[in-house]
Amino acid sequence: MTHKEKDRLSIVTFYAPSYEIELGPIPELVDENNPCKYRTYNHGEYSKHYVTSKLQGKKTLEFAKVESKKPT
Repeated sequence: MTHKEKDRLSIVTFYAPSYEIELGPIPELVDENNPCKYRTYNHGEYSKHYVTSKLQGKKTLEFAKVESKKPT
C-alpha cells in the first residue's frame, strides 16, 4: 500500500545480469497515451552510473529520464 503523502520509489533489480543486458519498458505497455518515461539502457551503463552517483536516492534514475515534450 502506498502512503498518501510520501513518494514511493520502486526499482527492478536482477541478480548479477550481464552488463550487456538491455533494460527498458515492455513495448506492449508503451503507446501515444502512455509514452516512455525512461529511456532504454544497458545494465552496465546503469551500474556504472549507480556506483558513481554516491547513492543519492532518486537521482540515480535521472540519467535515464525522458524529457517530456510540452505542447506549444
